[in-house]
Amino acid sequence: MKLHIQKGSAVPIYHQIKEQLRQEIARGALKEGDMLPNEEVWARELGISRMTLRHALSQLVSEGVLERRRGRGTIVARAKTSISPFQYSLFSFTEMFSREGLTVGNRILEQRLVPVPAWVAPELKLEEGEQVVYIKNLRFLNNEPASLEHSYYPADRFHWLLQENLENRSLYNLLKERGDYPFEARDVLVLGVITSYESRLLKAPPRTPVLHGYRTAFDRNGVPMEYYHVIIRGDRYRLVARPQRL
Repeated sequence: MKLHIQKGSAVPIYHQIKEQLRQEIARGALKEGDMLPNEEVWARELGISRMTLRHALSQLVSEGVLERRRGRGTIVARAKTSISPFQYSLFSFTEMFSREGLTVGNRILEQRLVPVPAWVAPELKLEEGEQVVYIKNLRFLNNEPASLEHSYYPADRFHWLLQENLENRSLYNLLKERGDYPFEARDVLVLGVITSYESRLLKAPPRTPVLHGYRTAFDRNGVPMEYYHVIIRGDRYRLVARPQRL
C-alpha cells in the first residue's frame, strides 16, 4: 500500500497517514477485514517512527475505522451504515451559530499556499503537487475555543483568499459576495477522541470526545471547490437533527 508522506508539511505525519488510510477505505482500496502491514516493517518502509504510525492507527481504532485483533494485528473494521438525518442549508458557521444567539470569533492560525495533501487531492480532483490555499482556523463561541477547521481551496481559482482578512468576517459570505459560493456539499460525520495537539488549541482535557466533520463542496456545475475538515468539542456542543415528517 503506497502512502505519500510530506515530511516538510505543517500537517503532522500521523494525521497525513490517518487521512490517507481513511481515503483508501472510502474508495474501496481497503475493504472490511483487510489486514494492515506489520507496524515495524511498515514504519521502516515509510521512513517514520513506529510510534508515529501507531499513533495514527490508534486514532482510527478509537474512531471505529480500524480494529485490533489479538494474534492477528490491525484490520479494517466493518463500515458504519450511512444515514442522512440532517436537513440544513449551506449556512456559514458564523451565520448558523449567530442565529442561536452565540458570539462567534475566529483566530486564523495559517493562511497560505501549500501542495495539496494526498488525501485531499482526490476530493478536489487535483493532481499531486498542485497548489491549494490552506486555511487553519480556530473558532470561538462566546469567547471559548469550540472547533478547529482545516479548509482547502484550489489555488488557481481562489488565490485571492490569501489577501483577505478572514478573522473579522464569514468566509462563506465572502465567497457569496464574489459569486463563487458552494451550491451543494457532501458531508461525513465521524466520532473520535481529541489528539494532544487539538487538546492544546481547544483547551480541552485529554480523551475529550470530538466530532469530525468532513465536507466536499461543489459549485453549480458540480466542480469541487472546497475540502473542509472541522473538529468540534463533543463535551461542550451537540448536533441536533430535525427529521422531516414521513
